[in-house]
Amino acid sequence: YTRTGTTDTEGSAVSQNYQGVTIDKETTKANALAKEIDYSQTDSTVTLKGNIAGDESLHFEFYYSRNVNTVSYEFEGTLVPEGATLPDSKDYAYDDEVTIAGDININGYTFTGWHTDDNFIKDEDTKFNMPDNNVVLKGSFTANNVGYTVEHYTENKDGTYILKETESLPGRTGNTVTASPKHYDGFTYDESVEGTKKSGTVTVDEDGNGNLVLKLYYTRDSYNVTYEYYEDTDHNGVIPSTASTLPAVEEHLYQDEVLVAPQASAPGYHFVGWNTVTGSLLNIASGKFEMPSRDVILRGTFRANDDTKYTITHYIECLESESCSITANGKNYKVLEEYTRTGTTDTEGSAVSQNY
Repeated sequence: YTRTGTTDTEGSAVSQNYQGVTIDKETTKANALAKEIDYSQTDSTVTLKGNIAGDESLHFEFYYSRNVNTVSYEFEGTLVPEGATLPDSKDYAYDDEVTIAGDININGYTFTGWHTDDNFIKDEDTKFNMPDNNVVLKGSFTANNVGYTVEHYTENKDGTYILKETESLPGRTGNTVTASPKHYDGFTYDESVEGTKKSGTVTVDEDGNGNLVLKLYYTRDSYNVTYEYYEDTDHNGVIPSTASTLPAVEEHLYQDEVLVAPQASAPGYHFVGWNTVTGSLLNIASGKFEMPSRDVILRGTFRANDDTKYTITHYIECLESESCSITANGKNYKVLEEYTRTGTTDTEGSAVSQNY
């Protein structure tokens, strides 16, 4: 720009403050002295003075250097995946075009993009012109929901294990997850089984898919088979004092084939099989059944035989000339007549003397 003044008087000019630049005192001074222009400076300004020539040749020139500032990068938040590395910081002159570093790709995570706190630069931006200040670009990660797998194994009768069920569950990369045991009839979760993995950190494979597999094991339960006698008053069922000893309690694994104990016995009675309590829904066929997921009580009762024999004997006193082996009340006897009758066990029988 130009100014006017009185010929052959002193003219002067002072350096200005412009956005993004700083007066270059050395260059400005060297140029002024070469043109025999007076130069003076303070900490922040430069003043040039010279004679205003009639030919209008006086020209004050000021030189400015572009300010240089730094672009640096930071991660936001506490989630910084392993292997995530910040781009290097770099200096740029004012108004330079800056290309923003690319997104950081880590398997199992999504990068939000680079931005500034004041939103001068947004996540979707790829370039900007350097302002007159340092720029800190910030970015963060979110963990992807890659999922994980839970496998449930139940014990075979031989002690090995077989896969019962597989669950695919949601889970974000890097999170610690814990599997919940399930309920299976006849089995109990047992975390002491070798190979059990109840919890773990969700991880990903090279394709970004979740690859954490948790494994829970369930041991096969065992239950008791117990035998007992009972009185069935509705059907004349009794427990004789002479009944055979009850079978011992047996322990069986769930789904074992169980052989029912042999029939019990008692003299003068017939045994009414081994049966379950009414409503127990146990299927006994051909003297055996499959062990359910509970204890089993097999009950039996007896009914008195109605054809139990008893004997009636009539004795006659022996003559003195006879040799008899039966003695009663100091007298000798021999069998006159003997016969049998039948009746119901443990009921009263009777006999009447006869006239001979």
